[in-house]
Amino acid sequence: MTVNQLMNKLSPILTHVKQVDVYFDDCIESLFYKGKFNIKPIAFAFDGKLIENSKIWELIPDIEFITNIKDKWFKQQNHFTKVLCRLMIKTEEKEFNRFKYHPCKILELGNEKLQKKLNARLSKDRVERVIKLAKDNDDEDEFDEFNIEL
Repeated sequence: MTVNQLMNKLSPILTHVKQVDVYFDDCIESLFYKGKFNIKPIAFAFDGKLIENSKIWELIPDIEFITNIKDKWFKQQNHFTKVLCRLMIKTEEKEFNRFKYHPCKILELGNEKLQKKLNARLSKDRVERVIKLAKDNDDEDEFDEFNIEL
């Protein structure tokens, strides 16, 4: 998912929001182009306020990476993988040569306490999401896998 696709999918909940912050501690950077990246988000914030992951997952259930790499030539960057970083995305769309984009910038935070807190929060939210999905599937008794007539 590109930055523009992310912003388009989040647009229903971005009224009066000026900046979206995506926190991450895992990043893959392009081998050939500086500034091209794939990041794995661990938290989102709108104008500096953390947003529940469940709200993001409702709009984008399959979000795994936010990317601007268009090719397969990328490498793992060791200096990014263990340090908390923030991708700051402006909600105001810019235009350049008929191409629309959202200005963004990566900032390395290095705050281990916040990193642990965000990772723990993400783990807890993932467990709650799996439990909710399991309950939803238990309620639907469409298939009876043990009562098969031959």
